[in-house]
Amino acid sequence: MELVAQGARVADVGTGSGAIALALKDERADLVVTGLDASRQALAVARRNGERLGLDVRWRLSDLLDSGGYDVVVANLPYVASTEALAPEIVEYEPSAAVFAGRMAWSWCAGWSDR
Repeated sequence: MELVAQGARVADVGTGSGAIALALKDERADLVVTGLDASRQALAVARRNGERLGLDVRWRLSDLLDSGGYDVVVANLPYVASTEALAPEIVEYEPSAAVFAGRMAWSWCAGWSDR
């Protein structure tokens, strides 16, 4: 993170619980961090986590990247093929949309290249 400019605008695409966005803001308070997710429920969890930790992160409803003009983009998007078997502790507690990326993992890439 020392290579990222002071005050850089950072997008965490597919933020989920906000763990990455919040870790970045905690490590670098100068960054303007935005967590993006297509799930209102995920953003509600992320927002609560940010409030609990006292970290100022912006949360936006967006499918992939919005038009925020970011300097840095980070993401931990779904990458497991829907045909793959996973441990029960993952399947039972994680929303399937946060884990599975379709029959051919990384299927979300089709929309990413257009942005």
